Amino acid sequence: MLINGHVATKKDLTYYGVGCYRNRQKAYNPEQYCFGEREFEANIWGCKRLNMPVNEWGGGLN
Repeated sequence: MLINGHVATKKDLTYYGVGCYRNRQKAYNPEQYCFGEREFEANIWGCKRLNMPVNEWGGGLN
């Protein structure tokens, strides 16, 4: 697995995974957090870290 173009270590996966999970748990609506909390960041992938939102105006996913 690559993170930012570099081979990920177990430490990287743990750090990024746990950090993302903590942010999800702190969110106002944890169930919706991974799909995007706001309309402009909404996505169908279930992971906002993919940076692949699907926007009405056609931005984000090329």
